[in-house]
Amino acid sequence: MVCGAAILWSAKSRNSEARANRETPAKFVRIDAEEEKSRRASALLEQSTRADNELSYSALSRTVALVGGKSVTSEAKITRAPRHLSIEVTSGPQKGARSGYSQRWFWRRDAGRALQPYAEVARTADQMAARRARLLAKNYTTTLGESQNVAGRAAQVLELRPRYPLDGATGPARRLLIDRESGLTLEIESFNCDLKPISRSSLSDLNLKPQITPVTFETPKAIFASLAGRDWQGEELGDDSRNAAKKTGFRAPKPTFLPPGFELDGYGVHRCRTTGVLQLAAFSRYTDGLNTLTIFAFKPVNANIQKNMRGFCDFGAGTLSSVENNGGRLVALGDLRSKTLQRVLASTKFEMAN
Repeated sequence: MVCGAAILWSAKSRNSEARANRETPAKFVRIDAEEEKSRRASALLEQSTRADNELSYSALSRTVALVGGKSVTSEAKITRAPRHLSIEVTSGPQKGARSGYSQRWFWRRDAGRALQPYAEVARTADQMAARRARLLAKNYTTTLGESQNVAGRAAQVLELRPRYPLDGATGPARRLLIDRESGLTLEIESFNCDLKPISRSSLSDLNLKPQITPVTFETPKAIFASLAGRDWQGEELGDDSRNAAKKTGFRAPKPTFLPPGFELDGYGVHRCRTTGVLQLAAFSRYTDGLNTLTIFAFKPVNANIQKNMRGFCDFGAGTLSSVENNGGRLVALGDLRSKTLQRVLASTKFEMAN
């Protein structure tokens, strides 16, 4: 009897196993294929991050930006090497202007004008890229798309979408076209927090062996020489919030609420002179790898400084929200819904430095 039961159980097991083998392979194949595609997408993003920051190249860049419902096109010559960048605008509203960075120092040169120091940052471009790549992998899904052609080069489509959208947002998102040969990003389509297109930038005439001479990039010596009688417009101080307070008289803002996935990127100083009077602001910056949230703290020194300073101080692109707080003003800027920015500001206190 025991033997009969064992034989019966064995037969049932074989039958169940046979049914399982008939019913489940397709499911497992689909899962394996999806996992493999996800791994390939993550690997491609990592490769492009390294290539964009480690390779030397020159190219022509064309950017179409949607501003106020209108399309604005500009073109530029780009030359890049590790920790160095030079951009010369050849058409568009800023024609003739040049900009770039060398090591940790950013510069600008308007058409017919002398070199101007722009910003000093705490980390080099490759250090910032490595840090943000980690956050990108954590906070954004990566999806492989179809292969496409960009200016005669084979490219792979890679889409990035947020894992943790907030307050009804569905973005921001990016659609990247990555060069199969070099890993460089050949085209970027940018979409805002509502998934509305805001810009498209593409490279053509790519040269992976550019001629780089001693005058291709502005040297740190020349950038520092341009500081005579002036200061950086932006100064990033890493994790040193006390130095930001010392330089501005205001404590760098420290919100108790942040959107999911955002981490501290650093503190700093913003200087604005567009009203004729120096306006200092302390800032704190947070990022989720793709999106950046910056909060400024200041006291207006000029009646011409608007409530949100839009049009007077170049805080950057994105949604902007401001609030009067504890005798000062706080401004939040990021590609986030206004409701989200207001939640951030409501959790932040304006404080003078002691």
